Amino acid sequence: LSSVMDTNFVNVDSPANYNERGDYLKRNIMDIEQKIKDIVEAPNTSVIQRVDGLLELDRDVLDLGRGAPKEAMILSKKYSRKIYRAISKIDKQTGKLLLDHLD
Repeated sequence: LSSVMDTNFVNVDSPANYNERGDYLKRNIMDIEQKIKDIVEAPNTSVIQRVDGLLELDRDVLDLGRGAPKEAMILSKKYSRKIYRAISKIDKQTGKLLLDHLD
């Protein structure tokens, strides 16, 4: 459970330089998509634990996009939408609320 729910992978070697964050985000797209899948399909975890894990992943992705070049910010919002869609698969009401308020 801890290896699947550990979403701090983005923070471990996340570059401090904002311009490098966009490149880092692009390089780790497959990792992000795999993390979404792993969290959604995590065995023996409650809906709350999976939603929390996805929201932590979203926080990390948005932190990378914040202050980065425009392309990276757009990419981070794209992945927020994917994360919120994944949340709606396991908790329809929360996922809909998040998708409705995505800016």
